[in-house]
Amino acid sequence: MSLIDTIKNIFCKGSSSQAEENKAEPVEATAPANEATEPAPAPEPTPEPVAEPEPEVISEPAPTATTPAASNNNGMTLPEDSALRRHFISQLKSEIMSDLPDRPTDSTLKRHYDAQVDAEIAKRLSN
Repeated sequence: MSLIDTIKNIFCKGSSSQAEENKAEPVEATAPANEATEPAPAPEPTPEPVAEPEPEVISEPAPTATTPAASNNNGMTLPEDSALRRHFISQLKSEIMSDLPDRPTDSTLKRHYDAQVDAEIAKRLSN
């Protein structure tokens, strides 16, 4: 018998004996004595919540951050909040500029163009 055969026999026998040791019989779970004799009580069914009809709420329009003095004849109101006012004016400015030709590149013409846009904004806000 060669050395390799001896090693194989040792490891084969060792692994087969370990495999037999690892094959344990299934362990039955033993319940405590009081649980084994008494059946577990069934949980009580929880009653489902009854949905109550919601009262009909008549909502009024949400208050806006505007001042009545800033409203004009066109129905536009200038917001009180500075950020909202800035956005409102920039939106109005972009609407006015869309009706006008492109902004000129000459500095003098730019000043006149900007003055024309500002005058139109003031006109729309004052109406």
